[in-house]
Parts: sequence; structure tokens; C-alpha cells
Amino acid sequence: MCDGFLWRRRNGFRYLGAMLTALSIVTTNAIGQEDRPDFDRDVAPILIDNCLDCHSGAEAKGGLNLADAAAARRGGESGAAIVPGKFDVSLLWQRVESDEMPPKKSLGEQERQTLQNWITAGAKWGTSPIDGPAATGGLYSRSVVRMFPQSIGNNTFEIRSIRLCCGS
Repeated sequence: MCDGFLWRRRNGFRYLGAMLTALSIVTTNAIGQEDRPDFDRDVAPILIDNCLDCHSGAEAKGGLNLADAAAARRGGESGAAIVPGKFDVSLLWQRVESDEMPPKKSLGEQERQTLQNWITAGAKWGTSPIDGPAATGGLYSRSVVRMFPQSIGNNTFEIRSIRLCCGS
């Protein structure tokens, strides 16, 4: 009877250990995914609002077209603008960090962090080409964010945002 008890106890601990290991892996993966910016939701609006006026279409400055995934990967006259997983050697990040780009107005801290996290996470591209001067035949689309409350029950509200695009 003691042998059966010890067997169940040892195997029970193994089972518990396996379950805790699996849970920690799932939790780690979920946490890591939250930090990854979504290209279409987070990165594309930054590029549209700050980069595509100059860096899109056939006449892109410096030969760098940031409206298209393949063109952005090729880079421009200075070389590869985006090196997936290595923000510190990506020319795009170097120009943003040094406030060289965009030339009219520097990016805010949140926009910088989004770009850095996106490049670090592998610079996964979404919709290509992204909406901008090249994709709209010269009409520029700016993102407009509208905030509105939404009921989530029990007289509790949550602020949600919706992104609208309109030609200007």
C-alpha cells in the first residue's frame, strides 16, 4: 500500500510540474505577443502621417519607398532601411532616433517606441502597399482617431477608438 501511495505522489508531482511548465510557456508567449505592434493598426499610420509624403511612389526621395513591403525591404540609396530584429542597425531607426527624419516634426516617444518594437519583433509587414499617396493616386489619406464610450455591462464604460481614413 505504501508503494502505491509513493508512486502516485511521485507521478502526481511530475504531472503538476509538466502542467506548470506548459502554463509558463503559454503565458510567456502571450505576454510577448502583446508587446508586438500590429503593422496595419500601429505602424502604417505612423508611416502614412510622417513618411509617405516623401518616401512613396516612383519619385521617392533617396530611392526609399515605404509604401510597399518589397520596396521597403530593398531600401534606398543609403542601403537597407529596415533590418528585421535589429533596430540599432536599421537606417530608418537611426534617422528617427537622431531626429533627422521626419524633417518637419520629430516623432513622439510613443511613435518611436512603436517603430523600435516593430523592428525588434521582426518588422512583419501587413497590407502592401499601405494607403498613402502612391496607393491613392496622389490623394493623401490621413488617419483620424475618434474616441467613444462603449458599455461593457454593470454601468461600466470603456473608451474605445475607431480609426477613420479620409482624403485631404
